[in-house]
Amino acid sequence: MVSVDNALPIFHRTWEPSSMAETIDRLVERDWGWKTIDLRLERIRHRLGVRGTVQYTAVFESRDIRQEVWLAGTTYADGRAAGVARKLRTAAARAVPPLKSLVAFDPVHDMVFQVFPLDHKLPGALAFACRDELSRWVPGEATLTPVRHRIGLSATLRTVLRSEISYVKFHRADEAHRSAARSKQLQRLSPENIGLAVPRAVIPDLEATITDAAAGSRLDVLAGMGDERAMAVVAEALLGLHRSNADGLDDRSLVPKVRVRRSVEWLKFVMPEAGPMMDRLLDGPKPTEGEALVHGDLKPDHVFVDGDRVNLIDLDSAGRGRPLSDLATLAVRLPFEQQALLIEHYHRLAPRADWSAWRPEVAMASIKLALSHAQHRQAGWPRAVWQALLATDALCRQGSPAGNSSCRGL
Repeated sequence: MVSVDNALPIFHRTWEPSSMAETIDRLVERDWGWKTIDLRLERIRHRLGVRGTVQYTAVFESRDIRQEVWLAGTTYADGRAAGVARKLRTAAARAVPPLKSLVAFDPVHDMVFQVFPLDHKLPGALAFACRDELSRWVPGEATLTPVRHRIGLSATLRTVLRSEISYVKFHRADEAHRSAARSKQLQRLSPENIGLAVPRAVIPDLEATITDAAAGSRLDVLAGMGDERAMAVVAEALLGLHRSNADGLDDRSLVPKVRVRRSVEWLKFVMPEAGPMMDRLLDGPKPTEGEALVHGDLKPDHVFVDGDRVNLIDLDSAGRGRPLSDLATLAVRLPFEQQALLIEHYHRLAPRADWSAWRPEVAMASIKLALSHAQHRQAGWPRAVWQALLATDALCRQGSPAGNSSCRGL
């Protein structure tokens, strides 16, 4: 069954690179003189009835040169894509050198395509192509490599000079200074055994921040190696974070609920058969607002273990919230054995913690993980969605003492 958004009736066709390859090839050959060699879907972002974005990794060829790029296409229910394309071409033509060739419009899908670093929400990202604008902040001999682009949200480049690694992150308008100020406030409040990736400089004209690389090994790598000690170190650091004074921080406790509501809406759209399962998982008491210092988006690749110290990156969602939300979001993304170890260590260190909200926290974290599988649509993604939802039962029972009512009815 094909899921059709009546406001964007052919948007779902763009989710399959095989069906879009001919369209992309026609556009880039006509507008840019390139040929499409490979096209892979990276992510779908879709607000039902409003707009849809698909992001691809594409390999283009021009004469004897092959180049891998990020290519994003956006369509709007109100039909503004053509106008957005015209504005982007005008803005890109003013760059030095001109970059108007990074924009194309496809009338068939009513979609504007942008090749990174062009992003109408991140005008500072053009500095990646116009290297002179970055020269005051990034030495000319340093290598710059794009590592992440969330169309319309942020873009990150890795800069390497000899053995020193830093990251330049481009933000939306007015976000760079806010991000830096929030990070420094968090750093003052966090315990000594936790390091937070705080920007060392803000580039105001480009809405960008520069942050040095976090020391240590990523938790997803350590978990894949079965490193048991890492789970103990992370559990202790997390508990220290959650016991820190969170006074004066933004209240982020409602953010998971809002994100899950949107996640459920879209998952029911693309996999309606999973609807009853999600409704059942979310049935029951909802977590109350929290007063702890939390990371807010605690994934294994945001956690680095350096001896007895833990370093955290990507602090945009940090603030005042619920500690079990952090623990659940991290645990659902770990291998089964590592989940058990992390929760066991956290339990041991916080024997009096109130676990009554564990079931709904795990349910929300599992649904967000299921959404990620559905958005990236890698091979076997429907099965991965089901596995993320079904794993809630086992993970809930790991995290609750025997007989805790928070796990009943799963």
